[in-house]
Amino acid sequence: MRPCSDGPAFLSAPVLHAGQNTVPQCRVIAWEVTRRCNLACVHCRASAKDIPYALELKREEALALADSFQTLGRPLIIFTGGEPLLRPDLFGLIRAVRKNGHKAALSVNGTLISPEIIEKIKDVEISRCSVSIDGGSPAAHDAFRGAPGCFEQAVNGIRQLVRAGVPVQLNTTITYRNYGELPAILNLCRELGAAAWHIFLLVPVGRGAEVREITPQMYEQALTWIYEQARSSELEIRPTCAPQYNCLTDESGSRQGRGCLGGVGFCFVSHTGIVQPCGYLQLDCGDVRVQSVSEIWRTSAVFQQLRNPGSYSGACASCRLHSRCGGCRARAHEHSGNFLAHDPICPIVKV
Repeated sequence: MRPCSDGPAFLSAPVLHAGQNTVPQCRVIAWEVTRRCNLACVHCRASAKDIPYALELKREEALALADSFQTLGRPLIIFTGGEPLLRPDLFGLIRAVRKNGHKAALSVNGTLISPEIIEKIKDVEISRCSVSIDGGSPAAHDAFRGAPGCFEQAVNGIRQLVRAGVPVQLNTTITYRNYGELPAILNLCRELGAAAWHIFLLVPVGRGAEVREITPQMYEQALTWIYEQARSSELEIRPTCAPQYNCLTDESGSRQGRGCLGGVGFCFVSHTGIVQPCGYLQLDCGDVRVQSVSEIWRTSAVFQQLRNPGSYSGACASCRLHSRCGGCRARAHEHSGNFLAHDPICPIVKV
């Protein structure tokens, strides 16, 4: 392979070097405001169901958390779930972070978009609304998402958002079953007038543990295809949970930063207030009911290990591209039980 996010692909973080002890800036927080969801997607990291979750942060706790994000500077706050539109006070929480100067993004499955919801989205000035599309046809998407008719609902929701002037990003998770759907989904992105297409590589957690992953060879082909499409398209096309992509242009020096940003420039807050490096790496790094989010960001032992490449083991420790890539820590953890181990899907270093 040519030398090739969660890391979320729309941001970058400093390249890390062994022994580095500085606390990097937190640039993005994904906040799972609810785990409740009206779909039953085959790959869902949370195995989310359409039921109330008893330990979810209450309104007062959630508002206090929203206010505390400013202690980390001005990170982008992504409101996610579950299906965040199922939380009744969602837009009040978005207003709470917006009044402190944060940009806010909203990640939904698209089935609950309505003219009333769009008015609320515009009122709180959402920077971008992402909608998940995992198949290029109704049959493929509906089977992936576990609900007949959800493709039509999502596409209708996207059309409404675009007509209303809300920037829309389509999200797709690649698995073995929909790998061949990528060109059709790209065509759909263009047809719908999306601003961006972010392509996630499956991390086998939750229900996703039962889904067949693509092979390292397929992964290499996918990264190359994504790279070529991104170079020639007016559409913003970027992968995430695919840190090896960050090395594709390493030889020319045109790609900066680090691939995996979990605990480095990005963190995740669960519906119960547990802070994690990302939504897929389900390690308890601190509880916002007990500690401030800024204290957790600064002092978490897991975050400190993630920020120090000298802590890593196996092929990722010795790889010459480690500081630019980092490997997927969640995928390593799910396959080996060690979040500092080798990323098993990596096509660069064979083990």
